[in-house]
Amino acid sequence: MNTLRAFHNTIQIRQMYVERVLAHQLANEIMQGTSWKENAAGAVGCTLESNQHRRYEEELGIPRHLAYLEDRIFEGLPWKEARGFPFAFLTSIAVGADLSLVPAHILLWLLIDPEQGVLRFVGKQGQAIVDVASLYQRVIAEESVSTQDWLVALRAASTRGQAAAEAAKALTTASAFSVAAAANSASLAFHTAVVAAAAGYVSYGTGEVDPAITRAVGATVTTLGYGNLAAVAADYGESAAFMAAYGDDLASFAGFAADRSAAACDPANEQSMARKAHYLAMRHRLLALLRAAPAGEPGDATVTA
Repeated sequence: MNTLRAFHNTIQIRQMYVERVLAHQLANEIMQGTSWKENAAGAVGCTLESNQHRRYEEELGIPRHLAYLEDRIFEGLPWKEARGFPFAFLTSIAVGADLSLVPAHILLWLLIDPEQGVLRFVGKQGQAIVDVASLYQRVIAEESVSTQDWLVALRAASTRGQAAAEAAKALTTASAFSVAAAANSASLAFHTAVVAAAAGYVSYGTGEVDPAITRAVGATVTTLGYGNLAAVAADYGESAAFMAAYGDDLASFAGFAADRSAAACDPANEQSMARKAHYLAMRHRLLALLRAAPAGEPGDATVTA
């Protein structure tokens, strides 16, 4: 389990990054749809002044899953809320906080929350989603979950997602558009469970994470048409920067879970009010979880001269 402490339990580290992000915000340099540049940056770029999400762990003591989640939520928010999100993200985290379970909490919420979870899109056919959620519930309860458990759940959700995608395609061909839309939402709901399971495998699975299996998981997700980094990079507009940022890190799938859950709200319209409302709900939930994360003992935070 991740034993990182936020800002490496050092007040000055928190202050430096908060001040940096605020400076970019006041200079109107925080922008959606761009990688790090000196005068334009997204949520991660304005924090690190780099595109390397993994450096959240090295520099800030924050799990990289949260860098990917922050990134994708930032990109989906209405602009008014997006520009202030990186500052709100950092200032919601206490020095020395243990954030290791925050990704588990928000991914569980994305899966089965009665109002925002993707389970609501699949009716009585959602056992594969419930199974992934149950693994996150076990993680939160500090129970052991093996890497094999995550793979089994991932494959089951993949099978259901593929079946729903094929049904949606057949229904569209038959001009049953309203039913096809529901099938598309169901497919994206299962996709959310797949990428959430991939993120759980690399972060919360007990036992060795096999590089060969990691590559196979990434290939499986790509083949099924979700979590496809190349496709997302093309949409992003700066493929080289995007691929450098995400690479082959399965932790990035935590961010894609956010995107897929939003897509399920309205598969046909990327800029719809339903999707924007979902990103706003994710923002609110993530900030609340960050504020509630257990902090270090009073007086533990390091103050350096």
